[in-house]
Amino acid sequence: MPQSPHRVVVAAFAGVELLDVTGPAEVFSVATRVAGPDRPGYVVQIATADGAPVATSSGVRLMADLTLDAVDGRMDTLLVAGAIDLAHVGHGAALDLERVRRWAEREHERLSRLESAGRLTSREEEASR
Repeated sequence: MPQSPHRVVVAAFAGVELLDVTGPAEVFSVATRVAGPDRPGYVVQIATADGAPVATSSGVRLMADLTLDAVDGRMDTLLVAGAIDLAHVGHGAALDLERVRRWAEREHERLSRLESAGRLTSREEEASR
């Protein structure tokens, strides 16, 4: 039974450093191509607080694949992209980043509860079923 690709979600917000989003996405893309068609590879999704595009610190706009709240099911890797300085972006960016922070905390708590209850399984366990 072939494994599904590893799901990587990159949380982005207004004022994010472009390279903090696109750099990891490109690394996962290259890893998938190098691994070849017989390996599961990676699928990368960009999530924003409201699913809208965000302007990076350089002004380049990034499209979102989904909202943070729409991230459900298996997520193998979560990356929260960074920013050097949000002062030039305005108050909206700080609120956006705060929404990302609160969402990541909720996800961590949810996963901790599942792990404590013995309901969090690894990819290897699921593949052997």
